[in-house]
Amino acid sequence: MNQAHVLNFQDFIGIDGEQLTTDSLKVAQVHRKRHADVLRLIRLRMTDAGEWGQRNFALSSYVSEQGKDVPVFTMTRDGYTFLVGKLTGKLATQHQIAYIEAFNAMAAFIKNQREPSTRCSPTTAM
Repeated sequence: MNQAHVLNFQDFIGIDGEQLTTDSLKVAQVHRKRHADVLRLIRLRMTDAGEWGQRNFALSSYVSEQGKDVPVFTMTRDGYTFLVGKLTGKLATQHQIAYIEAFNAMAAFIKNQREPSTRCSPTTAM
């Protein structure tokens, strides 16, 4: 029996100042994709996204265990959401569902914070 892979966002989402970020290498590992394929997809989608893509994806590099300079994209939360919407497969689908459920839970939380818990009748001054 196959065990469902559970995405733990804490494994690959970090914080840089007040911005949530991740990188292409972590995305590839978590989604069980080849890093080269993730890089190719980011480059393709960034072309379509124009200036927005440049704000949400930053190219840098790291030195691999073999001593090679390897490109890596750091991305914002919005960049990651944009990218994962283009990924295919079971893990991408699981992530998309988890993201929708988390968004809906946050929306319900915000709605509950804005609605008064009890309705008070206005008082009149005498």
